[in-house]
Parts: sequence; C-alpha cells; structure tokens
Amino acid sequence: MNRRVTHMTPPHFSAAVYSWMVEEYKVSLFAQELGTAVPVSPQRLDQLLLREGS
Repeated sequence: MNRRVTHMTPPHFSAAVYSWMVEEYKVSLFAQELGTAVPVSPQRLDQLLLREGS
C-alpha cells in the first residue's frame, strides 16, 4: 500500500497546533499565574483557524 505521508502531515499538524493554542488559552484564563508560552487570545485563535484551515 502506497501511503502519501506528505499529504497527511499538514492537516494533522494544523490540528495539533490549534489544539495546543486552545490549551494555552485555557491556562491564560484559569491559571494566569502560570503564564503562557506564547501570546494567545480569541482573536489569535480565530486568525490561526482561518490561516491554517484554508
């Protein structure tokens, strides 16, 4: 069976990045004293979804 790994990689990667950003956003809301690794906001999540979802 011939697998197209390069074709499968971007959707999985995008989903993983978005999921990680959602977790960071939860930290920013509920555990503010911990801080986040990167700046995150609802607007940044929307931009990432629009950019990566296209």
